[in-house]
Amino acid sequence: MRWGTTATVAMLLVVLATAPVTAQSDATSLTATAGEATPGETVTLTFEFANNGDEPIATIVSVSELPDDWTVQSHADDGGVWRDDRSWLFQSVEAGGSVAPSITVAVPDDATDPVTVAGNAMVGNKTVTGQTTVTVAESQATATGESSQTPTGTSDGSGPGFGVGTALAAALGLALVIGRSQ
Repeated sequence: MRWGTTATVAMLLVVLATAPVTAQSDATSLTATAGEATPGETVTLTFEFANNGDEPIATIVSVSELPDDWTVQSHADDGGVWRDDRSWLFQSVEAGGSVAPSITVAVPDDATDPVTVAGNAMVGNKTVTGQTTVTVAESQATATGESSQTPTGTSDGSGPGFGVGTALAAALGLALVIGRSQ
């Protein structure tokens, strides 16, 4: 990062960290949305911040509530700068404009329904919150149609499945069939 950008980010962080957090602003809004989640798969969460005011503003949009076992796999920044604390820094959102950064997270295999995920947008001394409920679908691992199972077991014939004796009997039967057809 260049010195000018680093200094700007540092000053903005100092201002935001020392300002008191108050009620939501009428000039801004944050909307969180998510797709349906499937255990063992990924889901994308989007946090749309809108500047409904008359002047450009700087903001930090952050993911404030995400279950610990839901890990971030990737992020789309929409012009912001991604930070390791699961947030984006936007140096300027134009008046009447919006930004919509998103994250794609891994859904744990044991995820249950529903999961609430929240985000915050900080502008000066105001915080705007948006949240969404992620619906976790049942796993798609249901069997349909014909089954094609691979035999399992031990090769000594002591367990279930094909053993050595069964394999030898099948080979002998195949040899007899081939011998008769010649």
